[in-house]
Amino acid sequence: MAFKPRDLTRLQQSEKPSSPRGLPQPTSRLDACNERSAAPFKPGAGFYSTGAHRVFTPLNPNSFFDVIENKETSRGSFRVYSKGQSGPRLIFLHGGGHSGASWACLTDQLSQLCECRVLAFDARGHGATTVEGDEHDLSLETQCDDFKMLLDQVIPSDDIPNVVVGHSMGGAIAAHACARGLVPNLGGLIVIDVVEGTAMDALSGMMRFLRSRPVTFESEEAAIKWALRNGQLRNCESARVSMPPQLTAATTAVVNARTSRQLSNTLAEEPEDEDEALPSNEGNSSKVPFQEPASVDKETGELTWRVDLSQSAPYWEGWFKGLSKTFLSVPGPKMLLLAAMDRLDKDLMIGQMQGKFQLQVIANAGHCVHEDAPGQAGAVIAEFLKRYSLLKS
Repeated sequence: MAFKPRDLTRLQQSEKPSSPRGLPQPTSRLDACNERSAAPFKPGAGFYSTGAHRVFTPLNPNSFFDVIENKETSRGSFRVYSKGQSGPRLIFLHGGGHSGASWACLTDQLSQLCECRVLAFDARGHGATTVEGDEHDLSLETQCDDFKMLLDQVIPSDDIPNVVVGHSMGGAIAAHACARGLVPNLGGLIVIDVVEGTAMDALSGMMRFLRSRPVTFESEEAAIKWALRNGQLRNCESARVSMPPQLTAATTAVVNARTSRQLSNTLAEEPEDEDEALPSNEGNSSKVPFQEPASVDKETGELTWRVDLSQSAPYWEGWFKGLSKTFLSVPGPKMLLLAAMDRLDKDLMIGQMQGKFQLQVIANAGHCVHEDAPGQAGAVIAEFLKRYSLLKS
């Protein structure tokens, strides 16, 4: 069934976006943060500076959700976040390296805009989730199996419509799970800032990006500052709640292993031009290959990334290849929420012109659209729910 195409809404930089028709304007502690995050991003300037007026103290996700618990399952212990007792159920799937806490600010806004339930969880190898077997197995098949298992064990048998919302890696999992019919009472699908064309093009530079990140941080506050200074996140409050779950205590073994992998990846990506090639070690006994230093494994007192995303590289192509056609094949209402219009590929451009899905663009947000502009994203999602009669009258 094709849906009536909707005019593309691009939130202008020069004006504050108004609330969609019939929906109340949210008022919360996030308002000031959202207003400032609407300005064009300039690293180290204005709202994104690290001046004395900024607060980088971590925030507890408990203040954003009703219940946060560890759900024991046949595949391990999964951290589950939930909020709300009535209305449609929004099921959030986070991006690679993030956690369910990345949906905290959006959940806060949605709870004020409409009557809905929210369910989010930490994927395997992420946040507080611990699984049996290989936690580094982030393949499409394994994550879809995890998702189906969680739906069976967490969601009761009812007729409540389920709207699946996925960001980046989570968007790919959401699209494939919905296309395979794994979600009962599917009410809609929302994919945030991931399309096949740009995702596949970006894979070649992913290792370079991961190498640019610090291996360790001296504290959670330092990680929050880094995320804001470098534009990984553009919303201070969201960074304060979503960055800490991305970290874990650093041990000497972990730090050495990750540093070694970064060096190996750097050498593997050196240009092949003869003039720039590294000198050979042949005939020169003073030059030996890098060897990971042997040491007793102990905590360093610092923090490192909970997920070493470089180890997920074998699965990247599987997440995104064929994603556009998969997304378009999902029955029912669909929306693509992007940070820039130029991220559409050919299949999606044709599908959008045919009215097969709703397209929304939020200007001045980065890749983490729902974190950078939770008020705007929440208003767009609430309007989606209303448009397709998923909200109670």
